[in-house]
Amino acid sequence: MGGEGMRDLIVVGFKKFSLEENKGKITDIVNEFCNYLDFYLTGSMPSKYEIMGPVSKILEMAKNKKQYTENSIKSKALRKHEMNRISGYVSNEAFKKLEVAISDLIIFRDELPEMQIAKVIEIIDGEIYFKERKKNVERFEKIKNEFPAFLKKRYKSNVMELNKKWETNYEDWGNIPFPSNKFRANNNDSVKKDIDDFKNEKKQEEKKNGE
Repeated sequence: MGGEGMRDLIVVGFKKFSLEENKGKITDIVNEFCNYLDFYLTGSMPSKYEIMGPVSKILEMAKNKKQYTENSIKSKALRKHEMNRISGYVSNEAFKKLEVAISDLIIFRDELPEMQIAKVIEIIDGEIYFKERKKNVERFEKIKNEFPAFLKKRYKSNVMELNKKWETNYEDWGNIPFPSNKFRANNNDSVKKDIDDFKNEKKQEEKKNGE
């Protein structure tokens, strides 16, 4: 997204506004919001709305300089984060990252020609979504590979033993589904326990690695 579009020259009255010259600022703001979104958890197959979380609303409000103040945008963003059924709690670190991202966005917006605010914010929106979607796909593939490995170790490479516990008939470990909330809800207690244990193990690993 940062290719040809970033090199455009936009004429505003007698003034030329260069996206290329502002590429660094745009990238910094995108990265700040992406760093915040690391604290905003989503399900296994999220929509754009879920991936972007409060950021979509923030960007939309930022287009309207007269209707929303910086603090009102922060307030509404925090409320939306708190309503997330998966993450909910807003840690102090997440709050600080969100606050910095919004403040820098508003400063940058106020430097823009009025006629270009909407277009530039749409560019920021697209850049954030691309990075977050890529991150989500990589996370999905990682879990998809790690869950069967976890089960294989737990059941000592005996898929028949897993089938007995799960009341299933998988022929090999490659057929094991992604451990989604829906898959967990639709299966027996052994499946639920294995998924919960896997997720708890992953949380401990992430905590140990400082992720």
